[in-house]
Amino acid sequence: MQQSVGHISEAQFPAVLSCDGIDYSLTYRFEPGHMADGLSATIPIGLLNRVPQHRFEWLVPGLLREKCIALIKMLPKPVRKQMVPVPEYVDKILAQVTADDVPLLEVLSRQLRRLVGVSIDL
Repeated sequence: MQQSVGHISEAQFPAVLSCDGIDYSLTYRFEPGHMADGLSATIPIGLLNRVPQHRFEWLVPGLLREKCIALIKMLPKPVRKQMVPVPEYVDKILAQVTADDVPLLEVLSRQLRRLVGVSIDL
């Protein structure tokens, strides 16, 4: 590992994701190349029709910041250069929003429009 793990807490990587009164069990596996690498949610078959449509786009708090940074860095350079340094803009955005069952890209777009006046077509 290239950095200390002292800043990692259970709150950033919870064992359960709660949404609409349902708790989804989460497991983490770090094994690049393996089919189960990453974050997995256990969803009982009887609850498949109640899975929130967009909540899982938000991942868990410990992964959300890096995902948002990557999404913004994928924007075309003329748009992206208005948000430098990207991590600082992501921190401002994440301080204003809460994970919910709404599209993450829609929330990022709305917040970037608020912060820098840039409209991003989704």
